[in-house]
Amino acid sequence: MSDAIVKLDRITKSFGPVKALHEINLDVRNGEILTLLGPSGCGKTTLMRIVAGFEQPTTGAITINGTDVSRVPPERRPVNMVFQRYALFPHLDVFDNIAFGLRLRKLPSKEIQESVLKILELVQMEDLANRWINQLSGGQSQRVALARALVNRPAVLLLDEPLAALDLKIRQHMLTELKRIHVETGTTFIYVTHDQDEAMMLSDRIVLMDHGRIEQIGTPEEMYAAPQSLFAAQFLGDTNILAAKVTVISGADARCNIGIGDVDVPSKGLKAGEEINLSVRPELITLSEANGADGSLTGVVKDHAFIGNRIIYWVAFPNGLVLRCQEARGIAGITYPAGTAIAVSWPVQASVVLKL
Repeated sequence: MSDAIVKLDRITKSFGPVKALHEINLDVRNGEILTLLGPSGCGKTTLMRIVAGFEQPTTGAITINGTDVSRVPPERRPVNMVFQRYALFPHLDVFDNIAFGLRLRKLPSKEIQESVLKILELVQMEDLANRWINQLSGGQSQRVALARALVNRPAVLLLDEPLAALDLKIRQHMLTELKRIHVETGTTFIYVTHDQDEAMMLSDRIVLMDHGRIEQIGTPEEMYAAPQSLFAAQFLGDTNILAAKVTVISGADARCNIGIGDVDVPSKGLKAGEEINLSVRPELITLSEANGADGSLTGVVKDHAFIGNRIIYWVAFPNGLVLRCQEARGIAGITYPAGTAIAVSWPVQASVVLKL
């Protein structure tokens, strides 16, 4: 039996001649935080609006809790949505903003009072129930928007770039709060963002989208360590993309020429003579002083940058290639000043093969 609470079956969406979504098939698991990640215009918000009922798919079906809701209006779907701009009512205080949906459903006053107080405690705003919206900070306003959505006990909570308007420190704090609230409620979250760090911190699984299609689905760890396309490798985190040609297959390893020398990579699915791309993360590259040893990849430190707990090096090679490398900051500070001759190396498994 499937544990999917939301199923999207061959969803397409066109706006006139423009096709925004192409045959989207996706299962959202009950109780998970699933993030739709991608650049602006990739279709992630359109897909969320289709789940919410604010947009109708051109073709395909949406099932929530086993019921086809493709033609069900938004107010009758078991979902609630939190928007980037919060959409709070300025003429109502915090309590009445949260109670608004419950009153529309004509619930008893006692039940409304108990539900609102309980959700205020969940978002840690019980002392601000009587505050006006214009008296709240950005983070507090976001908590009210969350509370107003959660008080209706939706099967699925939809969050469309909810932290985009907050500054960095508040955004980081709110990510922690969202994880706490998710654990305490067990509600399924579908989260939309273009920010890779938000997606990596928050998600159980990430759906990476581009040009209206799903590029890859996986856990944050899978997406980072094993990207399946050039787009995925470059969008999630920093990486070096190296053009390579397979020269020799030897068991589990393949020898590849990358223009500055040879490296070994996993041989699975490769054949001699094949041209590929390699993705190598900066933090997996080891730096050492060049000693002229045969076979070493030797370049020169072009520049470096101190970034708190790490140091970034750009190492240039005679053919014009520049590798971005990263080391943890040591007590001594900068290890290799600009102009230092440097040897670079990385383990076989650090090279992720990307087929052309």
